[in-house]
Amino acid sequence: MRTLLIGAAVVAAGVVAGAQAPVPAVAAPSFEVATIKPSDPARPSGPGITMRPPDVVTFNTTLGYLMGFAYDMHARQIVGGPPWVETEKYDIVGRPQAAGVPSLPQFRALLRNLIEDRFTLTTHREKRNLPAYALVVGSNGPKMSKNETNPNGPPGARGGNAPGVMFFSNATMGDFATVMQGNVLDRTVLDRTGLQGRFDFTLNWTPDESQFRGTGIQMPPAPGDAKLPGLFTAIQQQIGLRFESVTAPVEVIVIDGAEKPTN
Repeated sequence: MRTLLIGAAVVAAGVVAGAQAPVPAVAAPSFEVATIKPSDPARPSGPGITMRPPDVVTFNTTLGYLMGFAYDMHARQIVGGPPWVETEKYDIVGRPQAAGVPSLPQFRALLRNLIEDRFTLTTHREKRNLPAYALVVGSNGPKMSKNETNPNGPPGARGGNAPGVMFFSNATMGDFATVMQGNVLDRTVLDRTGLQGRFDFTLNWTPDESQFRGTGIQMPPAPGDAKLPGLFTAIQQQIGLRFESVTAPVEVIVIDGAEKPTN
């Protein structure tokens, strides 16, 4: 099964949290040591961000891709900067100063601090009107199972053996929107369902060529004789939600400056 990272565009190799205890909340989000090297162009896999305790590892990741994870943003929400930001690929191996496996917010902060330092990255934030998908409840109401076993526990999201199969557990609608935005869709997803709590559900659909682009997967057009519906139909039929195409003010990160790392 593929791990879907909640909060980042990672499908092929998501964050794998081991059995170690989380880093305490007071731990400084910085690396004891970290190396950044150009990726091997012959390596076909990736991009990926993962934990290989005690190290954080990325492979075939552009600065733009790393920013998407570090700032929890869709690729369309990162603008500006030199062209190499989206083309030059790097491998990173870093060992956090604090022992244990970092939480997702700490994981983001680790990479955010690293790329700001080593890429001499400077940015500012602003609002821009962008195409987005609003996630709303369908006319017949939600069809998901409520999960009340662990309201403070982490959400789970994983993919099947091929794109187009996803399993969610203990997930809020915000979690679901984040996974769809980061892993599947080509634009920002706004949670406008108003649904509270956590849910378990499964999605099965036939992907098309517009999906999974941020993960490095190139999907073919959906076949005309596909047995499973497309994503937008599957979401309505299987979990009672709907995507609406909207244009909305969305926060973006504008790259003011960036330099290639020396190591």
